[in-house]
Amino acid sequence: MFSCDAGPKTIYATRERIVRASGAVGTCRDGFIFLEAVLALGKVLGGWQTNFIFTAQTGSATQVIDGTGRADSWSRFDRPDLVAEQILPRGQRSENRFFNVDAFQVVREPRFGTAPRMMVNQPGLWNTDFTLLKRFRIWESLSFEIRGDFYNVFNHANWRTVDTTIRDSSNPNIGAPGTLANPYGRVNAFGEPREMQIGLKFLF
Repeated sequence: MFSCDAGPKTIYATRERIVRASGAVGTCRDGFIFLEAVLALGKVLGGWQTNFIFTAQTGSATQVIDGTGRADSWSRFDRPDLVAEQILPRGQRSENRFFNVDAFQVVREPRFGTAPRMMVNQPGLWNTDFTLLKRFRIWESLSFEIRGDFYNVFNHANWRTVDTTIRDSSNPNIGAPGTLANPYGRVNAFGEPREMQIGLKFLF
């Protein structure tokens, strides 16, 4: 009787998440002995520190609901019927159609819909943050640090959430799913693009 309630218990349930952080300090002494003696470039080109944080995770689960508000729709803001496979192959997913919107149908009679809870996964996340920095000593405890921070350094497009509310597509003012007027199945939020900042800090 309650088989349709089987599934993730919360929209914050993420099945897989990987976070990798690393840092390194480079040296250029061996390759710049001559330059150090003549131009002192070794001190400038060596000693740079790099840090990165890589994050990848699968999307969280979400619920498809009926929001048609039609007179013959008994299950307003409730679960629809599941009539087909809702997951699209990766190559068929797009910004306008992230999952199979035809897999769900509005219930037209006084009963609960057959769609289990949390049947659609939101888009996942793939992000890399990178930092390059170096500290230059001026005198004893006096020094300055120059750094560059790059968030989403590869400028990867991260889709965040998808609209999962079924609307009345027979209404000419709404139209077919995946449009701005009827965003059912459409990606409606995006992650931040690449951001860069340069900083200079004095330490004493």
